[in-house]
Amino acid sequence: MSGKPPKAAKRTATDKVEQHLRGLIDEVVRRNDGDLRLPSRTAIKAELGVHGVAVHTAVLRLVAEGLIETRRGRAGMFARVAHRVRRDMIAGIQLEYVRAVSRDGDAGVGLFEQMTGEDPADVHVEWTYEKVTPPSWVADRLGVDPAGEVLLRTFVYTVRDQPHQVARSYLSLATAERARLRTPDDEQVGMGTIAHLMKAGMRVTGAMLEKFARTATPDERQALKLPPATSMLVVRRTLYTGRGKTRPAVEATETAVDGNSIVLVTSVELDAAAVKKEGRS
Repeated sequence: MSGKPPKAAKRTATDKVEQHLRGLIDEVVRRNDGDLRLPSRTAIKAELGVHGVAVHTAVLRLVAEGLIETRRGRAGMFARVAHRVRRDMIAGIQLEYVRAVSRDGDAGVGLFEQMTGEDPADVHVEWTYEKVTPPSWVADRLGVDPAGEVLLRTFVYTVRDQPHQVARSYLSLATAERARLRTPDDEQVGMGTIAHLMKAGMRVTGAMLEKFARTATPDERQALKLPPATSMLVVRRTLYTGRGKTRPAVEATETAVDGNSIVLVTSVELDAAAVKKEGRS
């Protein structure tokens, strides 16, 4: 079989501008001096000798990727450099459980800060309560009427002055009432959901975590000030009480975070697992 190799696609003026802008963004990240401002569109147009349409299109591409942002009240463009928060999801839920059992939930230190190692001064959380019709996956997990209502607790986290994640916790109205979670004033800093449930006599015995990626929803884009088509890491958590395969679920949570703003870490002690296996044989 013979033939000519395919010709490389011709690079357009927009591609040229995009490559140039990516280089400028990389330079800003390496410099790391707090100045995120990029050259103006007019300056880029003059430097590269291209039409304004090419500059505009290239900027839109990078805004969609979350690499460039414009700021209200300030002229120009800025590199969007996300601070990445490190999370160990397994260690995190174990920490929440241990604090609930030891009743260390009122220590005044937020769970998020302790889980991530972030400075408490850099973390800000706002939350709201509302009764909503449950999403289908929540109705299925909690075993509630899909046409009824559940309590939705929404937590928006800001880290280093940048919106970081949205966590939505769903409880049946009966569970919320039993846990005395009726208004936002019932929340306590450092006291997680597991602690609230166990304090009310609902012993949490297990959890299931699911992780997947999807595009940010309109609500998430608004809450976290994200550009369109941002890829999100989503973690769904279900808390269970009792034992056995049919144990009831008492809470369902969905946490969504910009995929560029998080690093997931999971530590596994392989030697301990091997020792445990040998002990059973």
